[in-house]
Amino acid sequence: MEKMKAAVMYGPNDVRVEQVDKPVCAEDGIIVKVEAVGLCGSDIRNLTTDSRQGKYPVIYGHEQAGIIAEIGKMAKCDFEVGDRVYVSPVIPEPSATAATGSFAEYLPISAWSMDHVNILPLPEDVSFEKAVMAEPLSSVYSCQEAVNVKIGQTIAILGAGPIGCLHSELAKMRGAGKVIMVEITEERLKMSLNFGVDHAVNGAKVDPVEAVMDLTNGEGAFHVISANPTTKAQQQAIFICARGGIVTLFGGVPKGALTEIDTNRIHYFSLWLYGHFGFELEENEKAFELICTGQFDAEKYITRVMPLDEINEAIEQAKAGKAIKIVFNP
Repeated sequence: MEKMKAAVMYGPNDVRVEQVDKPVCAEDGIIVKVEAVGLCGSDIRNLTTDSRQGKYPVIYGHEQAGIIAEIGKMAKCDFEVGDRVYVSPVIPEPSATAATGSFAEYLPISAWSMDHVNILPLPEDVSFEKAVMAEPLSSVYSCQEAVNVKIGQTIAILGAGPIGCLHSELAKMRGAGKVIMVEITEERLKMSLNFGVDHAVNGAKVDPVEAVMDLTNGEGAFHVISANPTTKAQQQAIFICARGGIVTLFGGVPKGALTEIDTNRIHYFSLWLYGHFGFELEENEKAFELICTGQFDAEKYITRVMPLDEINEAIEQAKAGKAIKIVFNP
């Protein structure tokens, strides 16, 4: 059977780049040759914890763009072999028995996916690397639509990773008056200034609650977005939020981790608490359009492009805050 390269997870912090069976094209499906795949914060969390509860091996990866390599003879699609495409993940992608994640050279696409139009043609002048940013931007776009970020509002973002920086820039595009970024890694904090951040707060050096209050004349931020995987940030978000404001829990924490939240603060300050995950296909198309038309400069988010063989090094760089976004070329 034909083989392909893939980054296979065998357990927490046990990711091996090896040769595996190339997926077989279903009669009603297609195969995409992966040209670029992004490393997401959720990927890092999944790869470094027992995310599958012992059900391994598994291939993760869900931010992908590539070229149509095969089309099943019964497939109903408007694409041809050789077409450049962006593929949005609209169903849970990792499987314990099939190579369905995109940390691999080839990605099988089911007929269900094609029926739900999650494959979009990629213009020749838009790189594969830029295209993969459509997936995280879609979630951010969906979130800010839901909580209605608008003109003049003050936004505080906890976490200057790719999601936090996307939130900052999109909030500015929507007219936010002031964006405050809180981050504990100095290198990432400095990089965040390239994405519309007005005030950068190092949460490892100062009390972020006091810092945000100082920057807002004691009022707090109307929108507070926790965009990192820690319960501490979720606790702080409650105290950073202004009266009548909205706290958004965007970054997922490790499974089983519980956050102690001062419910009196929520009660007496009339706070809204919102959890956000994912996006609708229409929102994905809008985010993709923002990138393809150049309204959103996706390229500046990509700190490094690396070969898939270096996935473990990439995970360590991302965890250390040395990159905003890392993209692989399988």
